[in-house]
Formats: sequence, structure tokens, C-alpha cells
Amino acid sequence: MDNGRYYIGTDLKFQITLTAEGFNQDENDYEITFICGSYQKTYSSANDDFVKGADGCHYLLIPTDNLSPGMMKMVITAYIPDPDFMEGVRKEVESITLGPIKPAI
Repeated sequence: MDNGRYYIGTDLKFQITLTAEGFNQDENDYEITFICGSYQKTYSSANDDFVKGADGCHYLLIPTDNLSPGMMKMVITAYIPDPDFMEGVRKEVESITLGPIKPAI
């Protein structure tokens, strides 16, 4: 990576740490939609692309071979237990722009 730019062919590893009162990343559901150019894929908390490291942290592993050049963005949706909501779950959405991905060198 050069100055925050990623290149197609690079394997990406993102540490995912979600915190909110009443939310437990090991027990509650969440999704991450990864968007880059014309490519979009949603990973759920049960997806094999998430791993729990020996350090106890959660990681999302993404090979970039199928990505399209363009700005990368992650949209994180967490389903937080909350008794004040009708079904007992509150949905929170956060969007993070990661930077551009460029064609392979």
C-alpha cells in the first residue's frame, strides 16, 4: 500500500471491532457490505470470511482479485438488542470510506 492506496491483487485484512451498549460481537448479528467500483458483496457475522484471531479480535479477510478499480467503502450494519424497539432489536448503520483501489501494478 502506498499512501493509503490499495492495488488489485492485494489481500486485505480489516480488524472489525463493534461496540454498543448491549451488543456482543460474538453473539449478536451484524453485516458488512464491501463496495468497490461495480463490485458489491455483503458478509454476515456467520460468514467464513470473518475470523477470530488468537488475540480475540475479529477480522474480515478479502482477496481483491475480483474487485473493480474505484473508491472502497464499507457499510456496517449491527443489530443491537434493545427492549425499547418493537422486535427487541435496534438496527444501526455506519459507513466508512477506505480509499481508492487501483489496477494491479
